[in-house]
Amino acid sequence: MVLSSWINELRSRITETGRRLSRRRSTRPSPRLVELSQLARRSDLSRHTEPLEERCLLTGDVLVGANQVFGDDNLIAIHAADNYEQQAGGALEIEIGSATSFDQVQVSGLATLNGTLRIDLQNGYEPDVGTTFDFLTFGSHTGSFAVGEHFYGFGDGTRYFDVVEQAGKLQLVVKALPAAPLVLTDTEAINNFLGEYYSDYFTASSVTIHGELALSGFVQASGDFTFSVSTPQTVSVSTDLGTINRQVAILNVAGNDITLFAGYGGPYWNGDANNNGMIDPSETNPDARGVSVTGGRFGLTLMISPTGYYYAAKATADTAEFVGVDQLTLAAHGIEFDLNDGHDLLGEAAVDFVTSFPANGSQPAGLSIPTSGAPVVIDFDGNTQIGVSVDQAILQVSEFLHVSGSFAFVKGPEVSATVDYELGTVEDIALESMTIGATHVQAFVGIGGPYRTDANHDLVWDSSDPINEDAKGFAIDDLNFGMTIMTRAPLELNPVVSNATFIAVKADASQIGLVGFGDDIKLEAHNVALEINTSSGNVGGPIVNFAESFPANGSTPAGMPIRTGTSTPPIYIDSADLHRLRRSTSTSTAKSESRSAPTRRSCR
Repeated sequence: MVLSSWINELRSRITETGRRLSRRRSTRPSPRLVELSQLARRSDLSRHTEPLEERCLLTGDVLVGANQVFGDDNLIAIHAADNYEQQAGGALEIEIGSATSFDQVQVSGLATLNGTLRIDLQNGYEPDVGTTFDFLTFGSHTGSFAVGEHFYGFGDGTRYFDVVEQAGKLQLVVKALPAAPLVLTDTEAINNFLGEYYSDYFTASSVTIHGELALSGFVQASGDFTFSVSTPQTVSVSTDLGTINRQVAILNVAGNDITLFAGYGGPYWNGDANNNGMIDPSETNPDARGVSVTGGRFGLTLMISPTGYYYAAKATADTAEFVGVDQLTLAAHGIEFDLNDGHDLLGEAAVDFVTSFPANGSQPAGLSIPTSGAPVVIDFDGNTQIGVSVDQAILQVSEFLHVSGSFAFVKGPEVSATVDYELGTVEDIALESMTIGATHVQAFVGIGGPYRTDANHDLVWDSSDPINEDAKGFAIDDLNFGMTIMTRAPLELNPVVSNATFIAVKADASQIGLVGFGDDIKLEAHNVALEINTSSGNVGGPIVNFAESFPANGSTPAGMPIRTGTSTPPIYIDSADLHRLRRSTSTSTAKSESRSAPTRRSCR
């Protein structure tokens, strides 16, 4: 009863004070400015816990200058003002405790807006999608907030705040992301940028920070990240039904000097605790299992149109290794990753960056994505593709399998091929392709391996490395390998290739054979070559005529180029024969010897 009487008395006093102030406004010659320092000194209400509607602060005219914050007082209240002016560099903080308990600024006159609008969610409150907060009302207003803080980064990362203007008020409205979160991070600067980017009210530009982020909970990365927004423009998009132009909004993400971990139990790095400029074994997480990457650099662009989304990336890394995986070792350097893909109402799609962003003076063709260092240029054509290559790697599975060399895998692009079959030839057949290539591969399968020891630690097993005499098994020296698998493209209707899968292989090796068995068992072959060109699944036995499909061009020989590594030369598959299977060896030996027991001599 006492509390109820106190509340009613407080309400009566506030109401009466408001009436007296209203009468005085009509007679005073000029508005009264309330400095923020004065507001901080004169509120005995700031630590009360009454319901929101019982806490009202009358502040007259308010001026928020540079480096000043209005509402940063751990007090959820209604601030009633005659006029409100916020200058560049000033900030308005809206504290939100629930759907019905949040800061409000009620301006009877003019609200002049600039500077920062900051959200402060209190006591772990995470509003649901669709929740609306009328945080600012006014008789009239001019300007707008230039910066938004804490609009994103709460909850599970699928929601964000937006500012919506209605007649006589501004609202904070919780909205859902149109797709899964791009990144999840505790780095405030990144979340603030993403909040501005997702919001329709703010115009995000760019931010470069040193921090940490997570991608889909499986990948953790740290380093220098740059988030930027390119000017919306029309781009050329290749789809299953042809090439079209789409107006897109563009978000770019880039990284420089990145350390990355992909796997489980991460993150792998616990930070440079001793400040020696490197991550020591004692500064890693022993429970992490996956792949760690150092010296990474990447550029990623995300484009959204009313009818689809498109994405592309280029990335490089100095080194990569498996960590925390027993009996499995990977050490690699010179790593490169390419991606160009997307989806449109017309089917699978990819942006033609060379056509969409033509060369301009010294600026090469392609989309230039800024980083903290040199920019990353996305210069793919309109073919969808995903590819990864390694200049040199060593892979070991227990003591049984050991492989070293340069490797590459590419899914895409679509190619136009000449196809021969039993009744003739068809040209300009659209085929989707996948290629696998390798060069200077050393491989060993057996026990006691590897066959050679990487004595100079260059991640290369070659003739300069000593042979392990204890290794027993099957070894391959200096294997070069190129393979492609192709199927018809979605819009290719020629019945000759309707169900066909085309396979072509070109390989050679200096030596293959058994090792470690001495003179008792020998099996070896030198200068081995293998070529295969075949197909399956269609009547008439069609095959691709690679020499005709990929003619020579200047210094480039005829044949389909198969990538074999990041900087290694390609292998060209140039077969033109029907169902070709060719094998050749220069020398080979096979020997198996058994020794009989010595004859016993008799003394009789």
